[in-house]
Amino acid sequence: MNEATAIKPADLGLRLAVQELIEEIRPAIQMDGGDVAFVDLDAAGKVTVRLSGACTGCAMSQLTLKQGIENLLTSRLTGVTSVEAETEAEPEATVAGSPHDHD
Repeated sequence: MNEATAIKPADLGLRLAVQELIEEIRPAIQMDGGDVAFVDLDAAGKVTVRLSGACTGCAMSQLTLKQGIENLLTSRLTGVTSVEAETEAEPEATVAGSPHDHD
């Protein structure tokens, strides 16, 4: 493993701190029917989270992401530069189902 791909102890500490803060804010998001989960932290300090539940397709999810989650993480954790979201895809069973399956 070369130095560029090795996880340094400081990076591990930041990763754990990000995960802890996300766990702190999850209940507020869950109260509105959504959810947020940590996905990744890259070397540039960009955090990727997964929004799911009511957050998927919600017009307010970008506001929650940037004004809520990103502001919290960047203000409390040195090294976090931004937060981006990857959204959860629809389960294939609901997309693949045909209305004629019950005929």
